[in-house]
Amino acid sequence: MQVKGFQLVYALSLLAASSGLHAFEFEPWGEELYEYVGEKHGVHAKQHARDLNHLLLEVNHNSDTAKLQAVNAFFNQVRYVTDQEHWGQSDYWQTPLQTLFEFEGDCEDIAIAKYTALRVLGFDEEHLNLAYVMSNQGPHMVMSYQAEGSHDPLVLDILTQEILPASKRKDLVPVYEFNSTHLWLADKKTFEHGAELPGNSLKLKEELLDRIDKNLLTLQAHNDGKPLFPFALHTL
Repeated sequence: MQVKGFQLVYALSLLAASSGLHAFEFEPWGEELYEYVGEKHGVHAKQHARDLNHLLLEVNHNSDTAKLQAVNAFFNQVRYVTDQEHWGQSDYWQTPLQTLFEFEGDCEDIAIAKYTALRVLGFDEEHLNLAYVMSNQGPHMVMSYQAEGSHDPLVLDILTQEILPASKRKDLVPVYEFNSTHLWLADKKTFEHGAELPGNSLKLKEELLDRIDKNLLTLQAHNDGKPLFPFALHTL
Protein backbone atom coordinates (compact mmCIF):
# COMPACT_ATOMS: atom_id res chain seq x y z
CA MET A 1 0.00 0.00 0.00
CA GLN A 2 2.28 2.72 -1.28
CA VAL A 3 1.35 6.26 -0.27
CA LYS A 4 3.60 9.26 -0.85
CA GLY A 5 3.48 12.02 1.72
CA PHE A 6 3.41 14.84 -0.82
CA GLN A 7 0.23 13.44 -2.34
CA LEU A 8 -1.50 15.26 0.52
CA VAL A 9 -1.13 18.45 -1.52
CA TYR A 10 -3.09 16.87 -4.34
CA ALA A 11 -5.82 15.56 -2.08
CA LEU A 12 -6.27 18.87 -0.30
CA SER A 13 -6.42 20.73 -3.62
CA LEU A 14 -8.87 18.23 -5.03
CA LEU A 15 -11.16 18.35 -2.03
CA ALA A 16 -10.95 22.02 -1.08
CA ALA A 17 -13.45 23.22 -3.66
CA SER A 18 -15.98 20.53 -2.73
CA SER A 19 -16.62 22.01 0.73
CA GLY A 20 -19.76 23.80 -0.49
CA LEU A 21 -21.57 20.68 -1.65
CA HIS A 22 -24.85 19.69 -0.05
CA ALA A 23 -27.42 16.94 -0.58
CA PHE A 24 -28.11 16.89 -4.27
CA GLU A 25 -30.99 16.56 -6.66
CA PHE A 26 -30.01 15.82 -10.24
CA GLU A 27 -31.13 14.21 -13.44
CA PRO A 28 -29.37 10.97 -14.33
CA TRP A 29 -26.77 11.13 -17.05
CA GLY A 30 -28.27 11.13 -20.52
CA GLU A 31 -27.84 8.20 -22.87
CA GLU A 32 -25.66 10.25 -25.20
CA LEU A 33 -23.16 10.69 -22.36
CA TYR A 34 -23.18 6.99 -21.51
CA GLU A 35 -22.58 6.17 -25.17
CA TYR A 36 -19.70 8.63 -25.31
CA VAL A 37 -18.12 7.13 -22.19
CA GLY A 38 -18.49 3.68 -23.71
CA GLU A 39 -16.86 4.72 -26.98
CA LYS A 40 -14.06 6.63 -25.25
CA HIS A 41 -13.34 4.41 -22.25
CA GLY A 42 -14.98 1.08 -23.05
CA VAL A 43 -18.13 -0.80 -22.15
CA HIS A 44 -16.97 -1.49 -18.59
CA ALA A 45 -16.45 2.22 -17.89
CA LYS A 46 -19.92 2.90 -19.25
CA GLN A 47 -21.43 0.31 -16.93
CA HIS A 48 -19.50 1.54 -13.88
CA ALA A 49 -20.71 5.09 -14.52
CA ARG A 50 -24.28 3.88 -14.90
CA ASP A 51 -24.07 1.74 -11.76
CA LEU A 52 -22.69 4.56 -9.63
CA ASN A 53 -25.23 7.09 -10.88
CA HIS A 54 -28.03 4.68 -10.07
CA LEU A 55 -26.54 3.87 -6.68
CA LEU A 56 -26.26 7.51 -5.63
CA LEU A 57 -29.81 8.21 -6.75
CA GLU A 58 -31.06 5.15 -4.90
CA VAL A 59 -29.41 5.92 -1.55
CA ASN A 60 -29.65 9.72 -1.66
CA HIS A 61 -32.51 9.82 0.85
CA ASN A 62 -31.45 6.81 2.90
CA SER A 63 -29.79 6.82 6.33
CA ASP A 64 -26.16 7.82 6.74
CA THR A 65 -25.32 4.22 7.61
CA ALA A 66 -26.87 2.96 4.38
CA LYS A 67 -24.98 5.58 2.36
CA LEU A 68 -21.66 4.67 3.98
CA GLN A 69 -22.20 0.97 3.36
CA ALA A 70 -23.26 1.47 -0.25
CA VAL A 71 -20.37 3.76 -1.18
CA ASN A 72 -17.81 1.62 0.64
CA ALA A 73 -19.02 -1.58 -1.02
CA PHE A 74 -19.09 -0.01 -4.47
CA PHE A 75 -15.55 1.35 -4.42
CA ASN A 76 -14.12 -1.70 -2.70
CA GLN A 77 -14.79 -3.43 -6.01
CA VAL A 78 -12.12 -1.25 -7.62
CA ARG A 79 -9.05 -3.31 -8.40
CA TYR A 80 -6.06 -2.27 -6.31
CA VAL A 81 -3.00 -1.54 -8.43
CA THR A 82 0.08 0.55 -7.75
CA ASP A 83 0.81 3.66 -9.79
CA GLN A 84 3.87 1.94 -11.21
CA GLU A 85 1.81 -1.01 -12.42
CA HIS A 86 -1.09 1.11 -13.66
CA TRP A 87 0.61 4.17 -15.12
CA GLY A 88 4.26 3.19 -15.36
CA GLN A 89 5.38 5.88 -12.95
CA SER A 90 5.95 6.09 -9.22
CA ASP A 91 3.21 8.67 -8.64
CA TYR A 92 0.14 9.45 -10.70
CA TRP A 93 -2.76 11.39 -9.28
CA GLN A 94 -6.04 10.02 -10.60
CA THR A 95 -9.13 12.14 -10.81
CA PRO A 96 -12.22 10.51 -9.28
CA LEU A 97 -13.56 10.05 -12.81
CA GLN A 98 -10.44 8.14 -13.79
CA THR A 99 -10.87 5.87 -10.79
CA LEU A 100 -14.49 5.29 -11.81
CA PHE A 101 -13.76 4.66 -15.50
CA GLU A 102 -10.53 2.70 -15.08
CA PHE A 103 -11.92 0.90 -12.02
CA GLU A 104 -8.32 0.50 -10.91
CA GLY A 105 -6.32 2.57 -8.45
CA ASP A 106 -4.27 2.59 -5.30
CA CYS A 107 -5.61 2.99 -1.77
CA GLU A 108 -5.42 6.78 -1.96
CA ASP A 109 -7.39 6.96 -5.22
CA ILE A 110 -10.10 4.69 -3.80
CA ALA A 111 -10.32 6.55 -0.48
CA ILE A 112 -10.68 9.89 -2.29
CA ALA A 113 -13.39 8.46 -4.53
CA LYS A 114 -15.32 7.37 -1.43
CA TYR A 115 -14.85 10.77 0.19
CA THR A 116 -16.05 12.55 -2.95
CA ALA A 117 -19.13 10.34 -3.33
CA LEU A 118 -20.13 10.93 0.28
CA ARG A 119 -19.66 14.69 -0.11
CA VAL A 120 -21.95 14.54 -3.13
CA LEU A 121 -24.45 12.65 -0.97
CA GLY A 122 -24.52 15.55 1.47
CA PHE A 123 -22.08 14.54 4.20
CA ASP A 124 -20.47 17.57 5.83
CA GLU A 125 -16.71 17.75 5.51
CA GLU A 126 -16.36 18.10 9.28
CA HIS A 127 -17.51 14.50 9.64
CA LEU A 128 -15.30 13.03 6.91
CA ASN A 129 -11.53 12.60 6.86
CA LEU A 130 -8.88 10.89 4.84
CA ALA A 131 -6.33 9.21 7.06
CA TYR A 132 -2.76 8.31 6.24
CA VAL A 133 -1.97 5.29 8.41
CA MET A 134 0.62 2.60 8.91
CA SER A 135 -0.93 -0.83 8.42
CA ASN A 136 0.48 -4.33 8.71
CA GLN A 137 1.23 -4.04 5.00
CA GLY A 138 2.95 -0.65 5.23
CA PRO A 139 1.81 2.92 4.42
CA HIS A 140 -1.89 3.03 3.63
CA MET A 141 -4.80 5.45 3.13
CA VAL A 142 -8.34 5.02 4.51
CA MET A 143 -11.42 7.19 4.83
CA SER A 144 -13.18 7.81 8.13
CA TYR A 145 -16.58 9.08 9.20
CA GLN A 146 -17.18 10.59 12.61
CA ALA A 147 -20.82 11.06 13.52
CA GLU A 148 -21.97 14.03 15.56
CA GLY A 149 -21.04 13.47 19.21
CA SER A 150 -19.00 10.37 18.48
CA HIS A 151 -15.38 9.99 19.59
CA ASP A 152 -14.76 6.78 17.68
CA PRO A 153 -14.84 7.30 13.90
CA LEU A 154 -15.84 4.56 11.49
CA VAL A 155 -13.17 3.38 9.06
CA LEU A 156 -13.91 2.73 5.38
CA ASP A 157 -11.05 0.63 4.08
CA ILE A 158 -10.26 -1.41 0.97
CA LEU A 159 -8.72 -4.10 3.18
CA THR A 160 -12.12 -5.14 4.55
CA GLN A 161 -15.76 -4.87 3.55
CA GLU A 162 -16.77 -4.36 7.17
CA ILE A 163 -16.99 -0.76 8.39
CA LEU A 164 -15.51 -0.86 11.89
CA PRO A 165 -14.86 1.77 14.58
CA ALA A 166 -11.27 2.97 14.66
CA SER A 167 -10.91 1.54 18.18
CA LYS A 168 -11.33 -1.95 16.70
CA ARG A 169 -8.76 -1.44 13.96
CA LYS A 170 -5.69 -2.31 16.00
CA ASP A 171 -3.85 -3.02 12.74
CA LEU A 172 -3.88 0.67 11.78
CA VAL A 173 -1.68 3.36 13.33
CA PRO A 174 -2.79 6.88 12.31
CA VAL A 175 -0.13 9.30 11.12
CA TYR A 176 -2.19 12.24 9.91
CA GLU A 177 -5.78 12.95 8.99
CA PHE A 178 -7.17 15.61 6.72
CA ASN A 179 -10.20 16.82 4.82
CA SER A 180 -10.68 19.73 2.45
CA THR A 181 -9.82 22.38 5.04
CA HIS A 182 -7.92 20.83 7.96
CA LEU A 183 -4.89 18.68 8.65
CA TRP A 184 -4.21 16.86 11.93
CA LEU A 185 -0.92 15.22 12.84
CA ALA A 186 -2.09 12.12 14.67
CA ASP A 187 1.14 10.57 15.87
CA LYS A 188 4.41 12.52 15.74
CA LYS A 189 6.39 9.45 16.79
CA THR A 190 5.44 7.71 13.56
CA PHE A 191 7.51 10.20 11.59
CA GLU A 192 10.54 9.15 13.58
CA HIS A 193 10.18 5.69 12.05
CA GLY A 194 10.42 6.65 8.42
CA ALA A 195 7.00 8.02 7.41
CA GLU A 196 7.19 11.05 5.14
CA LEU A 197 5.94 14.47 6.11
CA PRO A 198 3.67 16.17 3.55
CA GLY A 199 5.65 18.02 0.91
CA ASN A 200 4.75 19.86 -2.29
CA SER A 201 4.56 19.21 -6.02
CA LEU A 202 2.93 22.12 -7.82
CA LYS A 203 3.50 20.64 -11.27
CA LEU A 204 1.55 17.46 -10.49
CA LYS A 205 -1.18 19.44 -8.76
CA GLU A 206 -1.61 21.73 -11.77
CA GLU A 207 -1.69 18.76 -14.14
CA LEU A 208 -4.41 17.13 -12.07
CA LEU A 209 -6.59 20.25 -11.95
CA ASP A 210 -6.16 20.66 -15.70
CA ARG A 211 -7.36 17.08 -16.25
CA ILE A 212 -10.37 17.69 -13.99
CA ASP A 213 -11.36 20.76 -16.02
CA LYS A 214 -10.98 18.82 -19.26
CA ASN A 215 -13.18 16.04 -17.85
CA LEU A 216 -15.89 18.57 -17.15
CA LEU A 217 -15.80 20.30 -20.50
CA THR A 218 -15.66 17.09 -22.50
CA LEU A 219 -18.34 15.17 -20.65
CA GLN A 220 -20.74 18.05 -20.09
CA ALA A 221 -20.76 18.64 -23.84
CA HIS A 222 -22.28 15.17 -24.19
CA ASN A 223 -24.90 15.73 -21.49
CA ASP A 224 -26.82 18.64 -23.03
CA GLY A 225 -24.67 20.99 -20.97
CA LYS A 226 -26.27 19.81 -17.73
CA PRO A 227 -24.21 19.50 -14.50
CA LEU A 228 -22.61 16.11 -14.08
CA PHE A 229 -22.82 13.80 -11.10
CA PRO A 230 -20.85 12.08 -9.92
CA PHE A 231 -17.31 13.42 -10.07
CA ALA A 232 -17.45 15.89 -12.91
CA LEU A 233 -18.61 19.00 -11.14
CA HIS A 234 -16.39 21.97 -11.83
CA THR A 235 -15.80 22.19 -8.08
CA LEU A 236 -14.33 18.69 -8.09
